[in-house]
Amino acid sequence: MKHYSIKDKTLIMNVKKAPILIKCAMFLLSALFFIMPITGVIISIKNREEFHIGYIFMIGAFGLMGFYVLRVALWNTYGVEKVHFQESRISYEADYGWFKDKVKTYDDLTKITFIIDSIGYKEDMMGILIIEADNSVIECATKIPMEILENLKKELDVIVKIE
Repeated sequence: MKHYSIKDKTLIMNVKKAPILIKCAMFLLSALFFIMPITGVIISIKNREEFHIGYIFMIGAFGLMGFYVLRVALWNTYGVEKVHFQESRISYEADYGWFKDKVKTYDDLTKITFIIDSIGYKEDMMGILIIEADNSVIECATKIPMEILENLKKELDVIVKIE
């Protein structure tokens, strides 16, 4: 698996894909969070029970939990982080495959520093990339082996020269 690529001053980091069994379980759980409360409301109405505000709260709460689990499942299936470097400007975007987070843009930058932060167990030798730009910090979520991160940091130091 290719952990990252750099094209036209855009860093693209790929999230390690989860095993198929885990992905299936997360998508199934997400679907159940959406389907079960609606089914419960329909069954209650069919049994001629009185409709009350608790049904709305139940659908809303389970809908939020279902959305969160769906987001995690999509991230572990299609997740990609994109960091675009321009002259004195950085744009960051998390792409979940089916939808994307809002693009975060940091303007008027005078200094950019790349930091590698160890994450997880020391034996795993995994880390994340942190980009410090003036008073802004972009902490990437993609776990990458430390030796690959060292190479990435060297490449980014050559490509991105703001100082």
